[in-house]
Amino acid sequence: MWDLIMGFKARLFSRLCGCRPCQGRAVVETPAPQEGDPSGEDIRRLQESVSSARSGFETLRLSRNMSLVSVREGDDHPAWFDPTRGRHYCLFCGSYSDMFEPFGQQKRPNVMCPTCRTAERHRLLWLYLKERTDFLVNSYKVLDIAPMDAIQNRFKSMANIDYISVDLFAANAMRKMDICRMEFADDTFDAIFCYHVLEHVPDDIKAMKEMLRVLKPGGWAIIQVPLRTHRKVTVEGPDYTPEQRFKEFGQSDHVRDYGLDYGERLKSAGFDLTVDNLYAEVNPKIKDICRLPEYDEPLFVCRKPLTGALDSGRLRELGKRLEKELAYLLEQTAKLEGAARG
Repeated sequence: MWDLIMGFKARLFSRLCGCRPCQGRAVVETPAPQEGDPSGEDIRRLQESVSSARSGFETLRLSRNMSLVSVREGDDHPAWFDPTRGRHYCLFCGSYSDMFEPFGQQKRPNVMCPTCRTAERHRLLWLYLKERTDFLVNSYKVLDIAPMDAIQNRFKSMANIDYISVDLFAANAMRKMDICRMEFADDTFDAIFCYHVLEHVPDDIKAMKEMLRVLKPGGWAIIQVPLRTHRKVTVEGPDYTPEQRFKEFGQSDHVRDYGLDYGERLKSAGFDLTVDNLYAEVNPKIKDICRLPEYDEPLFVCRKPLTGALDSGRLRELGKRLEKELAYLLEQTAKLEGAARG
């Protein structure tokens, strides 16, 4: 299989070798097509090749018991976990501990990493970024709404990430900004993170549309809210007293309780939505070791549609990103195979 992928990579990359880096969204004129520019079909084939490479890499990791989501049959834990150092392992910072700390208004036990202070949803996000995206490989211009300190510090330290955070009230945000009226140009960001924010925003649809506006075409946002799976529809409480909100929504500063129609709300704002249930794929042993959520936590991955014909600059940018991700996956596979032979 890998010979086929390598052969396809070589043939397709020969067409992409003339690609030049995108010169930025500030260019007013549409870049003229260049000889060797990838076509939409080239992009689709590269996406398929990346998907195949990722699947093959995970299969190889599982055979070596090095997977981050699965444990080889017959083993008590993955090979990367050292139980002599502690009962639990933080995927985000790499620390060990026998017990995590309580977290949240209702003080859920054994949730917050005592070293980096991440909660279970933050560690699941990091797992998603490592397992499902090229976030650790390619350059990203990132908007983080209502930043969490550990996440912000990590992203700011990554050489491939151009990072900015905003919030209307939080002191740790880099800029004070209302997410319903953001001071960014259209098509600015490759990725947006918005975790447990919209339940505080009176006009959540307007906030969603603003996030859509500032995303680049093909860019993605992960927009998470507390989801009540027992509710078929979202319940609004704009006129509730703080006491009523605490009773109905679990927190006095929430203005609504999201139900199973949350995905439809995101679609109504214009997003192409993928609900990724990575959590369901994680082996229960790893969920306990890494203190991932004890409840179902689907990730709402919202993409800005690639509407109309993309200009050649954007196609070149997408082609280079996919090329780099594929090369990375093949390199990691070769390293793992080499380690096994050694």
